[in-house]
Amino acid sequence: QKSIHICATIYDMGDFGPLWLRFDCPRTMKDISEQMEILQEIRDFCELPEGCFRNLIPIGDWGAGWGPLCIDLSKPEEMVDGDDEDTWSLVWFDHEDFDWDEQYLGEDGLLHGQAALPSLKVLLDWYFYGELENKYEQEEGVTPTYEWYQDTLKL
Repeated sequence: QKSIHICATIYDMGDFGPLWLRFDCPRTMKDISEQMEILQEIRDFCELPEGCFRNLIPIGDWGAGWGPLCIDLSKPEEMVDGDDEDTWSLVWFDHEDFDWDEQYLGEDGLLHGQAALPSLKVLLDWYFYGELENKYEQEEGVTPTYEWYQDTLKL
């Protein structure tokens, strides 16, 4: 299996909700290369400059279908400020929009995606340690169980 699908309670713009994520589990350099090739195909399609993905490592799919989720190495984890999305190192790119040169290409010639999460550590805390689930239960009065997550898909 090359990827897994997981769900967590997320806190965004003052609201809680479930967010599904496909998280890549590469086992070989070939698996990583295949993910990078997808980005290269997008680069070619959008006629983006060579090397524009230089600081990006694809790690999955944000929102389980919204678009590629990447670590942006140009944003060091020690500089991350949870309140300032411009410093966040986990970013995503909408696969339905292909004006990436206008939306994501910085003056430095590199692509900088939409902020997803402050850091890989935050992703691990939210998705694997349920860091927000107690807060959600206190504020919403609902225990986010597996069945609850599944029911959110039916809405």
